[in-house]
Amino acid sequence: MKKNLFAALLLALCLTACGSKGNGMGGSDARMELDETVWDFGTIRAQETFVYHDFTFRNTGSDKLVITGIHAYCHCTAVDYPKDPIKPGKQGTISVRLNAGDVDGYFSRMIDIYTNGQPQTVSIEVKGQKESL
Repeated sequence: MKKNLFAALLLALCLTACGSKGNGMGGSDARMELDETVWDFGTIRAQETFVYHDFTFRNTGSDKLVITGIHAYCHCTAVDYPKDPIKPGKQGTISVRLNAGDVDGYFSRMIDIYTNGQPQTVSIEVKGQKESL
């Protein structure tokens, strides 16, 4: 009798845990929709040190959107992003700062954004052309 009760309790616990949303394993209905994924700075003057751009996004899903991490592929690129969950229907901003002193000529820098929603990874790009001295 105790074994059957324990088994039923364990089964109920497993079903509850497996059926929950937002478990960080792709089960969330959060959705990141960016206004743009590429920003072209155009020609950057030789004397400019830093250039900036904000990427705006909206959570179009029904669960809270959490940015779980960011990976910039170049040390010349710094990224600031919301650390708090973005509620459904609300907007957020990903701010990119490029150290233009570290680039020469044409450049393209990729940044990966990891979320609890769909898609789980989003890539954005900043690019441009740095004038020669």
